[in-house]
Amino acid sequence: MMSKVNRKNNSQNKGRNLFNWLKRKYPGCVLFFRMDEDYECFFGDVKICSKVLGLIPTIRNRVNNRFSFLTIPIISIEKSIQKMIAANYKIAVFEKVEVPMNTINLTVPFGRRHIVRVINPYVPT
Repeated sequence: MMSKVNRKNNSQNKGRNLFNWLKRKYPGCVLFFRMDEDYECFFGDVKICSKVLGLIPTIRNRVNNRFSFLTIPIISIEKSIQKMIAANYKIAVFEKVEVPMNTINLTVPFGRRHIVRVINPYVPT
């Protein structure tokens, strides 16, 4: 039987593996994920965004694991993207594409997210 500690570390690894897969799929991009009323970035992108945007990351202490993320309020996402572009960072924005727990697909509790735009500092938008 898997202990609570192993389950938590397992879900942390799944999150990190997904993040690494997305970073390979969108190389050089800072990833912004829509989470309800905020956008969040995770893992290595936290340091970049914290430095450029002047925001303080949130750190969660898990058993033998520190997990940090940065929350950007939805009201200031366009300003934040402009700051990141001005600092020559490429941005990939993930948005929700379905309502969570809809009547059609009850197996997806948080709703699916897809890339809706990639913003490159070298291409006018």
